[in-house]
Amino acid sequence: MLKPLGDRVVLKIEEKEQTVGGFVLAGSAQEKTKTAKVVAKVLDYYENYQFNSITTELINFFNVELSSFYLDYGKDILYIEAEKSHKRLSMLTVLYTVLSKSVRLLAPILSFTAEEVYDNMPYEDAESVHLTDFPAKNLIDDAALEAKWDKLLEVRDDVNKALEESRNEKVIGKSLEAAVEIYSNDSEVVELLNSVDNLHQLFIVSSVEVKENDGVAYDLATVKVTKAEGHRCERCWNIVEEVNEEGLCPRCASILNK
Repeated sequence: MLKPLGDRVVLKIEEKEQTVGGFVLAGSAQEKTKTAKVVAKVLDYYENYQFNSITTELINFFNVELSSFYLDYGKDILYIEAEKSHKRLSMLTVLYTVLSKSVRLLAPILSFTAEEVYDNMPYEDAESVHLTDFPAKNLIDDAALEAKWDKLLEVRDDVNKALEESRNEKVIGKSLEAAVEIYSNDSEVVELLNSVDNLHQLFIVSSVEVKENDGVAYDLATVKVTKAEGHRCERCWNIVEEVNEEGLCPRCASILNK
């Protein structure tokens, strides 16, 4: 549907529910991500002809939120989990949603690049990305969820600092060679860390313990890094207490035996 806006014409933005392999994409009631904020900001910038702000916002999102965190964190799930596992399909759904929204937002600026990307995307019906609508604004106020992840990422920053110092001191090489101990005087931080399953995956290390203070104090937590002891799994490269005859940890063995 078209509506006039001064001396120009813009499309009224409507978002339809899409599915990929039976999984719902971009359900407005469930989208509580950084992506939703980025989409809202970029749409506002388009309305006000702030094209430089559009590229800055998207580049920062790609570099900070995606490259330095989500894609890095997601490697373990994408490469190690079973092909049809809920975790892996959930992450693929998120990545596809981000790609679908991003290519549409970039299309007016990177016309040919966006078209080439769109042509190679599955599950798209339109003949061209330029014949699709922008994603809709779906801002949902979930302060508790945002506060939780902001705090976790702050702790992750502290852990990354400790890992980098340990690399410089030749204690570890790759982060998966590390066993990490974390302590914070903030009881809420301690409770938060203890509530997260598979915390070692978030920090991309072989093990994590939340315990008494005995390390270097950083911005939010005290972090101690030691070289992990045990056997390296030949599939996921985590250092574990035991592996089977094929050199696989219990997690990888259970995935392959399903």
